[in-house]
Amino acid sequence: MKNRIPTFEEVLSHFSDPSVQKIHNISPSSAEYWARRFFDYYDSIGWYRGKTPIKKWRSCLTQWQSSFSDTPDEALSQKDRMKLNIQRRLERREKNEMFNGRG
Repeated sequence: MKNRIPTFEEVLSHFSDPSVQKIHNISPSSAEYWARRFFDYYDSIGWYRGKTPIKKWRSCLTQWQSSFSDTPDEALSQKDRMKLNIQRRLERREKNEMFNGRG
C-alpha cells in the first residue's frame, strides 16, 4: 500500500470541520493556523513517525495535538497569540460589517 501524502487543502478542510474543531478544542479562527502547523511539521519530516511512514495522516492528528496543552491556543508563543488575536478581531469586524450592510 503506497502512502498518499495529503495536500494542505485536505488538511485545512479537515481542521475546518466543526466536529473536528470541537473534538480538538480548536476555534474556527485558528483552524488555518493549526492546519498549517500540522502540515508543515509532518511535511518537514517526510510524513514519517519515527522510522515508520504515515499511512493514515488523520490518525496522527490526535497524538500530534496532544503534544501541546489541552487548549491549543494556550500552546502558542506570545507573538503567535498576538497574530491570532488580530486575525480573530479582523474576522469579527468583517462579520459585523457584513451584518450591518457595509460589506
